[in-house]
Amino acid sequence: MEAGGRTIAVLAGGLSKIYPPEHAGLALEIIKTGAIVSEAAVLQAPLPGMFPARNRIISGMSKAIILVEAAEKSGALVTAVHASEQGRPVLAVPGSVESSASGGTNSLIRKGAILIRDVDDVLQELKDWAPSFTQKLLPGISAEVTPPSVPENLDEAETKIWQALANSECNMDELIRTSGQNAGVVAGKLLGMEMKRIIKRLPGSRFTIC
Repeated sequence: MEAGGRTIAVLAGGLSKIYPPEHAGLALEIIKTGAIVSEAAVLQAPLPGMFPARNRIISGMSKAIILVEAAEKSGALVTAVHASEQGRPVLAVPGSVESSASGGTNSLIRKGAILIRDVDDVLQELKDWAPSFTQKLLPGISAEVTPPSVPENLDEAETKIWQALANSECNMDELIRTSGQNAGVVAGKLLGMEMKRIIKRLPGSRFTIC
């Protein structure tokens, strides 16, 4: 907000129930250039179980989720799970192995979350989502995306899988429909292509080309 950006806040309770109450001033600042949204009734007070449910809206509205710090059991990890299920990239900042506050983020990285060291890492991950934006901030990134070439030595089934992934991220069910192959064949092809670093697995059991 201080940099002139846009903030969208998602509330667990209703729009008239800012929580905690001392954030009422912050809420007024947010709506000047952004928005405050909620799926709850306007007068609904926030209840404990509503916060984890709210997190799925946060992840669903986002291009990616970045966890800077999270304990082994925290609401931030709930957001990461929602993001993974929704096919959103999950990025995490590593922390000291001796810090309980970094236990959750370090665990996510072990499970496949993208390790983030600085803002350049974030821009690098988002370049395919918003090339016209990231090219202004990260040297070497062009807004014009050149279509990738099909790798050599792919059989017919692998080529169909690769072409599907070149157009967009897909899960296994989508690749089965696209390739016309059965689940066993597609699973085997995906594993082989992943080992050859032709494709890569994303959070949420989705795939994309390397």
